[in-house]
Amino acid sequence: MPGDEIITVDSLENKIYAYYRDRTLIEQGFPIHIQGHVLCSSPVLANIDNDSYDEIIFITKDDSGDHYLNAYKGNGSVINSFPKFISFEPYLEPVVDDIDDDEVLEILIGDKAGNLHVFDLVTFTEEYAWSIDTGYAIGVTVFDINNDGLNEIICSSDNGKIVIKQFKYTHWDTITFNDLAGEEITGTVSLGDIDNDEKVELLACMKNGDLYCYSLDQSSGQWDLIPEWWRILGVEIACLPLLINFDIDDV
Repeated sequence: MPGDEIITVDSLENKIYAYYRDRTLIEQGFPIHIQGHVLCSSPVLANIDNDSYDEIIFITKDDSGDHYLNAYKGNGSVINSFPKFISFEPYLEPVVDDIDDDEVLEILIGDKAGNLHVFDLVTFTEEYAWSIDTGYAIGVTVFDINNDGLNEIICSSDNGKIVIKQFKYTHWDTITFNDLAGEEITGTVSLGDIDNDEKVELLACMKNGDLYCYSLDQSSGQWDLIPEWWRILGVEIACLPLLINFDIDDV
């Protein structure tokens, strides 16, 4: 999809619509609707075919209960070789990134059994499969935590477990912390420098209404809870926190 002027949304009708930033509905090729399929994830945008435009990627389930990864161009046409059959029950939206610096995009999908699956997006062969938290649904996001030019994989379970996978070219390092064990994390976690201290913070929302914030000490690699950022919101939180410089104030 050309530029950043287009926004895609899903709907309760299992259709994906696209709008310009002036809220004008794009009619050519939209809405996207796959007959007999139910939307199982929000759409994500990524340029997966090197044509300088983002494609629309999302997961559906058909009438028989099988799951599929779908990819569409900005004109509403299906990309060749899609959809792809998924042999497990996915959880939340997929993530697209070159996680191992091989100049080939991977797609990351968490499942409801506690596993993270990483596929080569060209061949759709599974490159990695990790058990994160057996028996619990896994959300996944990526972020360059240590400023080395490579995104780390951050997994969060609905049992409160957070696991970070770091690519070291010859192997993967794993960092696990269980401070939130037993609490149900809402979706994925969010990362960014929220207090302008040049450190990475991690925010996790709990379905019971708690909000936690951790700061990374780059020298020790330790994630420390920031007490003043802990909040009891008192309401059930329905989605992950979104970090964005909304008012262009460098924060």
